[in-house]
Amino acid sequence: MSEEEAKDLEAVPEDTGEERTGPKAGGLLAWFVRAGVAGVLLWLIFRQPELRTQVMALLRDGKWSWVGLGLVCSGLGIVCNILRWRLFLAIMDVRVGRRRLGSIFLVGSFFNLLLPGVIGGEAFTVIYLMRDNPGKRGRILMSIAADHLSGFFALLFAAAVFATARAEAFLSTPTTASVFIFMWIVVACGALTFLMTLIGTYLTAIGRVPKRIPFREKFIWLGEIWRIFLSDWRRSLLGCGISFCILLLHYTAFFCAGRAFGVPAGVRDVFSAMPAVDVATMVPVSLSGLGVREVLMKQILDVLAGVPAEQAVLLSLTGFGFTVIWSLSGAAILPFLKRGQTNHDGN
Repeated sequence: MSEEEAKDLEAVPEDTGEERTGPKAGGLLAWFVRAGVAGVLLWLIFRQPELRTQVMALLRDGKWSWVGLGLVCSGLGIVCNILRWRLFLAIMDVRVGRRRLGSIFLVGSFFNLLLPGVIGGEAFTVIYLMRDNPGKRGRILMSIAADHLSGFFALLFAAAVFATARAEAFLSTPTTASVFIFMWIVVACGALTFLMTLIGTYLTAIGRVPKRIPFREKFIWLGEIWRIFLSDWRRSLLGCGISFCILLLHYTAFFCAGRAFGVPAGVRDVFSAMPAVDVATMVPVSLSGLGVREVLMKQILDVLAGVPAEQAVLLSLTGFGFTVIWSLSGAAILPFLKRGQTNHDGN
């Protein structure tokens, strides 16, 4: 990265990632509301005695080797997440060792699980990386944004290839049709925004966006990400390739959860359901999508593969449980994580 580009990065508007020592009152209220929504949805699902009995029977007869395989797939996805983020940090000339970054990532995932809003974990990672790399706050934030952008490309691919292939089934009921249409509205709006900023960056016009345009600073921010992508396109493409691997491992983990409890759904069914479910659970109405994910899985897998409610719910909870287990490992790492170090080698 050139010296001129580095100066530009530090000048990019930074309205996220402020150093926060704890959640604000509004954030705590939002956290409790989301937790309440998740609790109510799960209560509505499990209030039927027949379903509870069937779930317990499935747990007794479960094939736990498949659960172990799903946990491994989820863990490999986390390893790929860390590698992808380290790649984008390297593009931004931010140096951090593999072990150090892995520890920060897992602790950040733990805070994402517990703190109000996703910013909890991301604020933690920014603060710790800034202590290792003083004066590089803008580059660290940019690496996180680029990391998310590459993940969006993978999601766009999954929606176009997996979910759209089952469009007829999705559109067969009002509920699944609404989820399918909502998925494409979100994906299409995101793709259009990124395309506009890409064209603006290519034409070097992104910095001349009139001040009266809404979200002007966001457009400039996205333009800077595209500029980095284009200036180091080989490593950026590698990052996007890693994103596809992450997504496939994520879907495979849920498929393994289904196999553990005899879910009559194939790879195609699970992979078709996951993009729509993932997009819907991005809406912060419940804690980590808990409850919403189970309701949607029950509806979608019934339409796609005739999966009984108890099996769909158990698949969803087990798949989410893999993420919880790996995130909780961050709690064990936190007491041993140094507040700052300058180890920039591979350790």
